[in-house]
Amino acid sequence: MASFKDDIVSDFASLIKSILYGCWFVFSTDYAKREVKMASFKDGIVFDGSRKVGNVKDGIIRDGASLGSGKALGNVKDDVVRDGSTKGSGRVLFNVKNGTVREDNGWGRGRSIGKTSSFAIKGMERELDATIVAAYHFLVKKII
Repeated sequence: MASFKDDIVSDFASLIKSILYGCWFVFSTDYAKREVKMASFKDGIVFDGSRKVGNVKDGIIRDGASLGSGKALGNVKDDVVRDGSTKGSGRVLFNVKNGTVREDNGWGRGRSIGKTSSFAIKGMERELDATIVAAYHFLVKKII
């Protein structure tokens, strides 16, 4: 007959195995269900899959389906992203300097949110980093 100590160790080991298996099962099923869609950019229009979600023209991000149309969501001026409708106006949301996105109104100051590579949109590689991150924020997924 097994001792009390052996029963505890055996029960603990089976508990750990079930927890690890359960975590793996939940992670694997969640990962399999998740649909990975990357936003893309062509001729000033931002797409999410095949759906047009907005456009970028002269540093102003809009929600319209054609270039220059739609309601202005935000703007970029001097690597600072704002929520106003014209360049340089509105409340400051974040700034971009040396590949780092920061949450503050001063250029290069504030708490780091992440790297610009985390907020990439396929096809926007030639745009300014601040414009890419602003388009991602306003049209794909809010980052702050």
